Amino acid sequence: MSASVYGPIPASNLTNASVTVNPATDSASEYVMPTATMSANRTVTLGTTGSPATNDVVRVICNDFAGHNLVIANGGVGGGTLFTFSGTPATSLGASFYFDGTNWKFLSTYPIVALALPNSNLATMAADTIKGNNTGSSATPSDLTVSQVNTMLGLFSGSVTTATPVTSLSIAVPSDGDYEFEFCGTTIVGSGNTLEIQPNGAALVGAQGNAAQYNSAGAVVVAGTYSKALIGIQGDYSASHFVCKGRFSSRQSQLSSHTCHFVGYGAGNWWGLGAASHVPTAALTSLAVVCSAASGITTGTLFVRQVMP
Repeated sequence: MSASVYGPIPASNLTNASVTVNPATDSASEYVMPTATMSANRTVTLGTTGSPATNDVVRVICNDFAGHNLVIANGGVGGGTLFTFSGTPATSLGASFYFDGTNWKFLSTYPIVALALPNSNLATMAADTIKGNNTGSSATPSDLTVSQVNTMLGLFSGSVTTATPVTSLSIAVPSDGDYEFEFCGTTIVGSGNTLEIQPNGAALVGAQGNAAQYNSAGAVVVAGTYSKALIGIQGDYSASHFVCKGRFSSRQSQLSSHTCHFVGYGAGNWWGLGAASHVPTAALTSLAVVCSAASGITTGTLFVRQVMP
C-alpha cells in the first residue's frame, strides 16, 4: 500500500510485542510505536503477504524512549535487519522503507516535528463562542455558545425583561445552588413602596436587625420567617433609575447565621438590612424581583446566573 498523495495511511498502533506486519493486507503505509510501550527490545518484520506492489513505501515511527531498541526486519526472500531505532533517541524518529518486488529495503530516516497550527489559520468563530465538544462522545470541535458551555459546566443563566409596567419579574431556576442576580429598572413607581428579591415567590421577611439607609441614617425592623438566604446585595438609585445586584444562596443550612440584605424605597431613601439566621425549608425553584405596588416596575430586566451548582 503506497503512501497516499494526501499523506500516509495509518495502521493500528504497534504494541509491546515482536510482530510481523503486512502493509498490503493491512491497507496501511504507516506504523507507530507509541510512547512508553516497550518493556524489552522488540522486532517489527515487514511482511509480504498480499503481494505488495513494487516501489510501495511504508514508514515506521518510534515514539518510545524507554531505553529499548525497535528493530525493523525484512520479511522478504533475503531477510535481515533493515534498521534499528536506538533505545534512547533524543526525539521521535521515523524511518521509510520500500518494496523492490522481492524484499523490503531501507530508504531514509526523518525527524518527527510537532506542528503547531496558529490561531490565524483557524476558521473564524462567531462572537462570544468557545471551541469544545458537547456531544458526549469523541467528535471534532465545534463553536459553543455561552449557554452551551454553562450547560456543560452544570450552570444555569437566564434573563427576563419587561417593557411595560409589572409588579414582578421572575426566572425559574433548575436547582439549589449559588446564584448571582442583577436587576435594572426604570422609575419604580410610588414613594414608600418596597422592592424585594424573592425566592419561590415568597418574601424574604424574617430578618431582624439594624439597618443603614443608603443616603441617611435610620433603622427598620421586620419580623417573620423565610426559606432561603440573600447573602449580599448592593444598589444604586436615582430619580428615574434603579440597579441592584447581589448573590443568593440556597446552601445556608450549613451556616447558623449570615448577612441578609433587603432593599426597599421609603421616605426618599433606599434601605439595607443587617444580620439574621435561618434554616432553608424548600428547594429553590425561582427567583423574582417584586415591587409592593401593583405594576410598580415600569420597565426592567432581571438577570440570574448560577455560579456554583
